[in-house]
Amino acid sequence: MSLLAELQKQDTHIGPIYQKLQQKMQLDELYVGESRWETKKLAKMIEHLQLRDDGRLTAQLPIRGRRQEVVVCLGTKRREVIHKKHEMAHLGVIKTTVRVMIDWLWPGMTADIRRFVLGCQIYQQSKAVKTKTAGERQHLFRGRPWQQVSVDLWGPFPKMKRGNTQILVLTDHFTRWVDAIRISDGKAETIATTLDECVFQYFDVPETVHSNHSSQFEVQLLKKMCRLWGKRGRALPTPGKLGHGET
Repeated sequence: MSLLAELQKQDTHIGPIYQKLQQKMQLDELYVGESRWETKKLAKMIEHLQLRDDGRLTAQLPIRGRRQEVVVCLGTKRREVIHKKHEMAHLGVIKTTVRVMIDWLWPGMTADIRRFVLGCQIYQQSKAVKTKTAGERQHLFRGRPWQQVSVDLWGPFPKMKRGNTQILVLTDHFTRWVDAIRISDGKAETIATTLDECVFQYFDVPETVHSNHSSQFEVQLLKKMCRLWGKRGRALPTPGKLGHGET
């Protein structure tokens, strides 16, 4: 028997159903009525539940027109499962739920996923930017690719695995091309170095750069640009200020 199977058998909510299936016993109404909420929910799915050869409790569910096997998830493992599926792209509730349901199942999973996603700071930041009204947006003139580029900074966020706390967002106002890069801090030197190494070495320097920071920050950023690109004989971008929080 696998470790997961042992933990399922010992779980407060899953264990009673697991043991009934293992003993090939029927669930009577009295037993179900006296059970905990999660156990009752699993009992209603009993015809879809089965024990695998390695002892894992799984369910056969109709997903996208065909039956798919998923594992009944332990209460102690659920937050970790949601986190791994959500952090791939910091998706919304529906998309995160779809990804979780590919492998896992537990009673109340949609509510758990909703609470987790709505508590994610990175998701809330991106959602706030996407839902701005037309009156809040500042439309910039753009007539060709790489003519006007915005450099915005999101954060600080809780420290990520590699020590990063900020997300640098780059937007070309003609093509609407957007790139997001994780960086360690919001200093002008860090931003200039990241832009040079990750973007401008491949696409060249844009004609105009806008920022969601103060004029003083823009001056500092352009000074760092001059140090990095001026020595290479490149044409430097023109500074331009964009309203706070705009992209």
